[in-house]
Amino acid sequence: MSLGSADSSVGVFAVAGEALASVSAQAFELDAPTNQEIAAVLDTARDVAHGIERRITPVSTFLLGMDVERRVAAGTSREDALASSIATLRATLPAGPVEEASGHAE
Repeated sequence: MSLGSADSSVGVFAVAGEALASVSAQAFELDAPTNQEIAAVLDTARDVAHGIERRITPVSTFLLGMDVERRVAAGTSREDALASSIATLRATLPAGPVEEASGHAE
């Protein structure tokens, strides 16, 4: 497979993203997220971006992290805390795609 193919470029970005997550975790003196945790958070962020509004995605993932931290501090495993927090966040999302406002009054 050549470097220019779509499949390999996705792989390169995934590896770069995992490396950035690991470096960021080290900078914050945290355990690096697993590949499964990264995938779960990215899937949830995508759902927020497409279900509500792209601009709110960073805030929702910040709140997701805060909720995971709260659950872990209460004694829940990180894996269970992430799953529960994601379920809670997804329960707040609308059932179908939200149409973006045009900014024009009707």
